[in-house]
Amino acid sequence: MVQYMMDFLYWMPSYNPSTKESGKGLNYYGVTVIYKSGLEKLIKILDKWIKLIDEAPDTFSLKGDIIWKEEENGEGYWQQTSSRMQREKIQSQLEHLIGLAVKASNDNQLIIHFGI
Repeated sequence: MVQYMMDFLYWMPSYNPSTKESGKGLNYYGVTVIYKSGLEKLIKILDKWIKLIDEAPDTFSLKGDIIWKEEENGEGYWQQTSSRMQREKIQSQLEHLIGLAVKASNDNQLIIHFGI
């Protein structure tokens, strides 16, 4: 799910402690610090995703990467991966994250993301 959201999360101001630079979005493999301005943007983005997912069926699939599958005989083929999701579970997780972001913002705290 995060891979689907990454382009939208690049709208969120953030800080990379490794490079000591302000930036946008999440570091895929490294640490990201999200301060108040980023938290406010994160809350808005996640709220929109929850509303979008309202339109999904109870269970839905999201396409993933295309991977090479090798067979025992040495032959192979490309296969589209997908992930099955439960609408209510995804929405609940996003609502929980919004709650953390709201609390951090209200308490003048930050969120640290440790990569995927």
